[in-house]
Amino acid sequence: MFLLIGNINAQYCSATASSSNYEWIKSVRVSTSNNYSGSSSGYQDFTSNTPMNLITGECHNFEVQAAYSGTEYPEYFGIWIDLNNDDDFFDAGENIFLSSTSIVGGVGSNIVIPSTATLGQTRMRVIMNYNSNLMPCGSFAYGEVEDYTVNILSSDPFCNSSGNSTAFEYIESVSINNVHEFSGDNGGYNINLCAPFYLNMGMSNSVELTPGYYGSSEYPEGWTIWIDYNKNNSFENNELVHKNHTSYGTQTFNLYVRPEAIPGEIYRMRISMQYSNYQLNPCANFSYGEVEDYIFVALDPLGVANLSEDNFSTRDHSADEEISNITKISISPNPASDFIQINTFNNSAIPKTYRIINGSGQLMEASSQNRSGHNSRIDILDYPNGYYILQIKTMDTWESIPFVVSH
Repeated sequence: MFLLIGNINAQYCSATASSSNYEWIKSVRVSTSNNYSGSSSGYQDFTSNTPMNLITGECHNFEVQAAYSGTEYPEYFGIWIDLNNDDDFFDAGENIFLSSTSIVGGVGSNIVIPSTATLGQTRMRVIMNYNSNLMPCGSFAYGEVEDYTVNILSSDPFCNSSGNSTAFEYIESVSINNVHEFSGDNGGYNINLCAPFYLNMGMSNSVELTPGYYGSSEYPEGWTIWIDYNKNNSFENNELVHKNHTSYGTQTFNLYVRPEAIPGEIYRMRISMQYSNYQLNPCANFSYGEVEDYIFVALDPLGVANLSEDNFSTRDHSADEEISNITKISISPNPASDFIQINTFNNSAIPKTYRIINGSGQLMEASSQNRSGHNSRIDILDYPNGYYILQIKTMDTWESIPFVVSH
């Protein structure tokens, strides 16, 4: 008698849509990793792609965008991660996101990987299903399923950098394009991979870095900023984008995004504040001060992504001149949940033409109707969490103002 022994390795259950002709998953982003895809037969396997890193205990931002062949339909979205690496998605906590209602366009949210998760590579499943509830297995009529590999880590792949003491000074807050992140004293280092920052290509981005002090004494601080443009999980010498000699109080300056950045992509940024000197080593530990890591989305409202370095520099100056000559407009609140309010200075009238685009460049809404009064509200209650730009036409130019939706 022969005993036939088959392959006893467990396999993930199958899941697919019968049709992706009308809607499909356009992109999936986890932290700084992004994958763009097109319509399929209902299922796509991206598990051979470079794994998306997830650090246990840290906040990670994700976004799933939908695409349509014509009519935009409401979709349910679900994400599962096999956290204990047992080849299924049915253990407690493995359904990391599930939309409670159907949504047009896409979803975005924050997730935290528990410290109990098994370290190493495992599978993530993303499902978009037209107008019905979701399960991680089985078939359904319309939408799409995509599988990915994620790499669960216990520590950050980026090098360590920290102030050894915050007894006298620390980073109080970071503000980029009027989006504020108040962090306070974090003991020398802070990481926030869910901070809602934008940087616009081809135009100046206002940055404010504010130190905090204990007691009445203020100290001179040096600031440096690095951006991981090539996404190799390190900050290299040519990725130093700002440095300043020591000075007191809030530092205000403009920051420019290099033309090699990809619109809609997320990048890692490190901000270092050191007492009495600026730090040129992104991996240094130093006596007094603090280091903070953030992410930001690169946006291209002026269409400079394909310009050369020389043309990009010229466009910087022309953009600044345009911006300085138009009506000064701001948005509040930012981040926003239910509405945004357009505010003008010096009682200027609200321009009648505006449009809103999301972080992937999709038009959310547009209007050419006259606005009444000097302030105007736009309802964003149905917008998915994420990054957006309000563009307002004044005379013959468009002013671009980034804002964040966080319900």
